Amino acid sequence: MPSFRAALRILVVWTLSASTAFAAFDVSELDPAALSRLGPDFNEYIRSSRGTDAYALSSRLNPWHLQADFNGDGTPDVAVLLREKASQKHGILIVHLGVGEHFI
Repeated sequence: MPSFRAALRILVVWTLSASTAFAAFDVSELDPAALSRLGPDFNEYIRSSRGTDAYALSSRLNPWHLQADFNGDGTPDVAVLLREKASQKHGILIVHLGVGEHFI
């Protein structure tokens, strides 16, 4: 389990990167410690995804995420709850970490 220091580091990096002109997914609704449990690959993908600032990751249901190999490539993938900011509609974000793709 990541330490508090590692979770804080992720939060600081995320805060700095979210201030860029082409923001990534909004993670402000999530507990930083919970977000860090999804692993560094997922956090890096979420942080580096550009043009996705219309969406916010959501924790309105529990569990708010699942980890499994959804596409059979041998790499764990992540599915998280998502909210479109403009319409307030909820959905699911699936991130295939092995191939660097996501689907909403």
